[in-house]
Amino acid sequence: VQMFVNISADLLRHPELTDDLIRFTGETCRACGITDEDVKPIVIEITEREFLGNIHNAREALDPLIQFGLKIAIDDFGSGYSSFQYLADLPVSYLKIEGTLIKRMRNEPKVKRIIQGIRDVAKDLELITIAEHIEDEETAQALTELGIDWGQGFLFGRAEIED
Repeated sequence: VQMFVNISADLLRHPELTDDLIRFTGETCRACGITDEDVKPIVIEITEREFLGNIHNAREALDPLIQFGLKIAIDDFGSGYSSFQYLADLPVSYLKIEGTLIKRMRNEPKVKRIIQGIRDVAKDLELITIAEHIEDEETAQALTELGIDWGQGFLFGRAEIED
């Protein structure tokens, strides 16, 4: 089971917070029987919009998390203008397709073709696709037929937030 955790790109600008995140995650993993050598079951989500700026700095900031064994997901893929640059330059494992595209897909053939294109690129790069904002069975079925790997949304359950 993978647990996806949204973090702010601002957190990555503070190495001491990244160190704290790694330390806390390591303690939690060890308490659950996950060794330091194992790939961790946690995926760090950062929205595409938050990557804007210097890709080298983003890679440098993400590197300690990746070295620790966390995977990276680009959240809201398709909402920005330079998404493919991130795919070329960052060690991404997952693409979470922007929810507004998912909502429009069933009524707009052009949007459906865009999602198919995202799926095709992801498959070629061996990335897992995740559709956001799935609210009904019809949308889930349409995404399954398109070959989208995973989905999230109110159809499957509400988000859980811990204090």
